[in-house]
Amino acid sequence: MTLFLIHDKESGRIQHASKVYAPTDEYVNMLNEHGHTHVKVRTSRLVSPDEWYIRNMRPRIRPRMPVVVSRTTIGAGESDSVVFTGLPHGVQFKAFMGGFNFQDERIEGTELEFSVPVPCICQVSFELWPYQTFRTEIEVIG
Repeated sequence: MTLFLIHDKESGRIQHASKVYAPTDEYVNMLNEHGHTHVKVRTSRLVSPDEWYIRNMRPRIRPRMPVVVSRTTIGAGESDSVVFTGLPHGVQFKAFMGGFNFQDERIEGTELEFSVPVPCICQVSFELWPYQTFRTEIEVIG
């Protein structure tokens, strides 16, 4: 099987993957005519854009974010918190409670102390290209 990985030329983000069993010159010409930057890869499996990107015209595994979570259960209120360390500078932090995004901010330091005022299951994520998005859940008890 051949995959054609269509990607953004500057960032390397994979925008689309086409699985082609018998690639033809016409298919390649069509991609070129439409201005699609692409890489042709022979593989037996699909390539997820969540885990891969293109660098130097080759697929590469996106690096894992080196986040360390001090704990995954905290008490509600400002007197208890979780500490995230190993954050890359400029990472985007998002926190969700019941599907509602209640915190969304850019973190310039390498550490974040985080508390939640009410009991819930809080989903948090850290995003910064080209790292894979880091996700975890924090249980906040009353």
